[in-house]
Amino acid sequence: MASSSSRKRARIDDEDVEVEIESATSSFRQNTHKRSRVAMAQARGGSTVSDEDDDDDEGLDSLVNGFDIDDQVDDAPNHSSEDEDDNDADELKASQIVEKQILKKRGDNVAMECGIIEEVQCKNFMCHGNLRIRLGPLINFIIGHNGSGKSAVLTALQMCLGGKAAATNRGANLKAMIKEGTEQASLGVKIKNRGDAAYKPDLYGDSILVERHFSRTGTSGWKIKNLADKVVSTKRADLDDILDFFAFQLDNPINVLTQDMARQFLSNSTPADKYKFFIQGTQLDVLDADYNVMEENVDSMEAKLRTREEDIAVKRQKAEEAEKRKKRLDASQAIQDKIQKTQRMHAWAQVEEQEAIVTKYSKDVERCQQRIDEVTDAAENISGAYEGHDQAYEAAQRVLREAQAQLEPKEQLYREEKALFDANTSEIAEQKSQERLIKADMNGNKANKKRLDNEITLEQARLAEAEGPEQVERMERLEELKQAAATAEQEELDHRGALPPLEANRKAAAAAAGAAKDPLESKSSELERAQGRLESLKREQQGQKFASFRPNMANLVRAIDSETRWRQKPVGPFGIYVRLLKPEWSSIIEKTFGGMLEAFAVICKEDQVILTAHMNRQKCQAPSFIANPGRFDILRNEPAAQYLTILRALEISNDLVRNTIIINQAPENTALCANGKEAFQLSQARLHGIKVVLAHGGERNTGVRYETTGSKAAKTSPIFAWEGKARMQTDYAAQLRSRQEDVSQLKTELETLRQALQTAERASVVAQHDVNRHQKTERSLRVAKQQAHDAVEEASNEIETSRPQDGKLQEFQRQLENAVADIEATAASFQDLIVEKDKLNDKAKALKQRVEEAQRESDSCVKMIEKAERRKGQLEADRHTALRAKNEALNEIDAAKRNMQEFEDMRDRQQKVLEEDFISEAEKICRRMDLEPGITAATLDKRLEKFIDDYKRAQAEAGGTMEQLTMAWRRAKKELRDILKEQQNTKRLSQSLKNSLTERKYRWRMFLRYIAYRARFTFSYLLSERRFRGRVLMSHEAKTLDISVEPDSTRRSDGGRKTQTLSGGEKSYSTICLLLSIWEAMGSPIRCLDEFDVFMDSVNRSTSMGMMIQAARRSVGRQFVLITPQSMGNVVLGEDVAIHRMSDPERGQTTLV
Repeated sequence: MASSSSRKRARIDDEDVEVEIESATSSFRQNTHKRSRVAMAQARGGSTVSDEDDDDDEGLDSLVNGFDIDDQVDDAPNHSSEDEDDNDADELKASQIVEKQILKKRGDNVAMECGIIEEVQCKNFMCHGNLRIRLGPLINFIIGHNGSGKSAVLTALQMCLGGKAAATNRGANLKAMIKEGTEQASLGVKIKNRGDAAYKPDLYGDSILVERHFSRTGTSGWKIKNLADKVVSTKRADLDDILDFFAFQLDNPINVLTQDMARQFLSNSTPADKYKFFIQGTQLDVLDADYNVMEENVDSMEAKLRTREEDIAVKRQKAEEAEKRKKRLDASQAIQDKIQKTQRMHAWAQVEEQEAIVTKYSKDVERCQQRIDEVTDAAENISGAYEGHDQAYEAAQRVLREAQAQLEPKEQLYREEKALFDANTSEIAEQKSQERLIKADMNGNKANKKRLDNEITLEQARLAEAEGPEQVERMERLEELKQAAATAEQEELDHRGALPPLEANRKAAAAAAGAAKDPLESKSSELERAQGRLESLKREQQGQKFASFRPNMANLVRAIDSETRWRQKPVGPFGIYVRLLKPEWSSIIEKTFGGMLEAFAVICKEDQVILTAHMNRQKCQAPSFIANPGRFDILRNEPAAQYLTILRALEISNDLVRNTIIINQAPENTALCANGKEAFQLSQARLHGIKVVLAHGGERNTGVRYETTGSKAAKTSPIFAWEGKARMQTDYAAQLRSRQEDVSQLKTELETLRQALQTAERASVVAQHDVNRHQKTERSLRVAKQQAHDAVEEASNEIETSRPQDGKLQEFQRQLENAVADIEATAASFQDLIVEKDKLNDKAKALKQRVEEAQRESDSCVKMIEKAERRKGQLEADRHTALRAKNEALNEIDAAKRNMQEFEDMRDRQQKVLEEDFISEAEKICRRMDLEPGITAATLDKRLEKFIDDYKRAQAEAGGTMEQLTMAWRRAKKELRDILKEQQNTKRLSQSLKNSLTERKYRWRMFLRYIAYRARFTFSYLLSERRFRGRVLMSHEAKTLDISVEPDSTRRSDGGRKTQTLSGGEKSYSTICLLLSIWEAMGSPIRCLDEFDVFMDSVNRSTSMGMMIQAARRSVGRQFVLITPQSMGNVVLGEDVAIHRMSDPERGQTTLV
């Protein structure tokens, strides 16, 4: 077994052997330079060879026997007990190899080209404000007094490269490592990245800079930069890839011994602790954990194999039963043959029925052609009659114009004579007016004379009766009249107060009558529209297929049928492909779909452009959609079957129409519910497949739309009645009955509204009569009041008149004389007026004769014009009748041609259906066959149904159809075969895993033994440099590791002493030897040790220091970072050793952060 941190290097020549065994890890990653040596070893059929010598022919391979972790063994490995028992021979040979390797003079300690820490930076970290240390590529000593921050450098290296704060024992978390008085810190590590084994050199260049920034707020993050200081990544995973690539093991407690770990290992560790350090340092514990997981997986797989045996038995029984059922149904094959023969006959019977339909359409076309010839001949005769009527009409117009030209001068003469007559008549009227005035003056003068005679007589009598009893009676009567006037005035006031309620009642009744007119008019209009829809339905039944659609739709459809450039002919209008199964929902669905029912569907943009051009030419603009011709499967989106949806209320005969309506209207998710309350509850239930619910409204043909918004609030909107014609297809009788019921219902509602209007109008008339009666009574009371006041005034005047006045008699006598003189003057003026009047009457007679003559001539001309106009009107009516007959004849020709075109289209479509849908499908079944006379598809249906029933009974007895039983048999066989194959594969995999696990555990034990050998003999060799003797006491069963050291070389016994009996220096020196021995078994390129010499005296320290430097030089290319508080003055150094002296701690500082 080998990996990135597990490699074997063997070098063998004639004189010595060099072998390096390094620990294996669970990552199984390898560096490029390591892979090259592995490839060489594999090519040679042995273990890894050195880069320095390719000619060695024998080495450690003899011990590991060609060990390779990547080999997969199909058969169980056979490790003989001889390999387990031959420990003494292996141990002797290993000791010889290690001794030769150690004693052999090595070459120069050359630094590696990559995987070396070049620089460590700290800013505000622990006790350092700003520190930068450039490490040497090989051996580094960091020295300084206590508190100078030596250990902080090692902690910074661990933290920057992903270590955990708690593992360093320097702080609980990152925040605890920030320098006191600062808020944030940063660390940086520069890694050498050159040579052939560099990590992504094109991306990072010759160096990789890793920075880690963290603050007291808890934020933390990495920046991985290239040589140009450009950030390449900030991900922890990329940092882990770099660490794995270079095999950095900064979390290995032996690889990086911090101050506390070093003290524990050097002075306080127990044998169990040392064994744990050994296992962790060599990474063998990780491999052991991985193998335990593999073993658990193998056990789980074995348990599944045992469980699956029961499933195999069930599958085998199921396959046998399926085969038995299939064999039982094979006996009913004769019935199946009859079914197939009947199906063949049925296919060609359908063909013959369709051919009969085509023949019928052909005869209809011939009959239409005969009709066209007949109506064409009749149209020619009617056109000739129209030409004659048109010529007669033109002649009558000329006669009328001539008569009208003669009328004007005669009317002018009449007007002139009439003007003279009227002027004379006016003078006569003026004379009569003067005559009346003179007569009036004469009569007035005579009446004045008579009045004055009476006044004189009365005045003379008044003087005689001035103080008599009659005057007292007049005064009493005056008081009675005043009381009567006051009573009449009060009655009028009382009566006037009753007018406002009557007036309000009248206005309310008038308003009610006015309000009743609007519903009546609206209902009357609705009735007219319903009657129009009924008539439209009757016309549609008579052949006007597109009468319900927008104008020119028939012309547009004919143009589409005539066009030949289609990739696929457009489908439309949609309404003719949609059949309504629930007529009671007609208005609501028509209103909901709107213009969609007049739309067309195409399959591509090119067809849509051609269709738009035809719409423009035919002046018939309709919506168009590009649709998918494949039928949509919406079963999973529909609600439960008990809910009626728009889609379930329709039967759509074309997939393009169905797909387009589904996309734009979602009819499968729109439920129909007759009751509004139930519809509201259904919308609130939020059931699967129901997004909208439609219900019937309060008025006929209206509806209500219920939706539920995201906040669960119901959204309600009205659906008004569809006022247009029905565009969807439906059962004619049911639709006709529905339309008739609509008309009947509307008539009933209209009659109800008319009666309500009449009632309101009668109430208005009664209210108006009440007001009129009140006003009439008021006028009577007003007249009575006025009469009472007049009687009071008259009585007062009478009293006033009965009193005599001084000089009044003389005045009346003088006025009488003047009146007599006026009578005489007026008589003279009247005589003169009579003479002038006679003259004007004579002149009027002559003028009247002239006016009457002009009137007779004008009337004669008017009668002539009226006669011409009547003649023209009659001829115009005849001409119009002839024109209408001509147009009707031409329309009848067009209708006959359209009818013939429709029959031709139906014949062609039927022929196409016959050829594409029936003959082609029938030929797929069998060749054409002769049928028995009189046999039909219906007859064959019954025969086929009988055979199928017989076959179903046979299937029921067998448990399914032949296809089902065959499929079940094949499926059961396949399941059995699959589970057997799976069981076999699983067993093979389980055995392979067990073999591999056995081999890997064996090799793991071999690794453990050989690494232990190397550690033992390296430890003995290092002790011998001080003439000590000792050995490593390791028990893998007890998991303990201890050392036995004999400092006195003069003692002949090699039993040695335990570490507890050694002095402090001897103990530290011995433990350092043990650590160096374990390091020799590790593969990390960097090794760190903090304060290793703290318990040594100067002699042991000097010896240990020299020994460590020599050991480091033997580990060619490895980088060492060793921390000590002591000086290095008494140690012999070389060019490969770098000393880094830390500055003394600041004055007053007593503790480290």
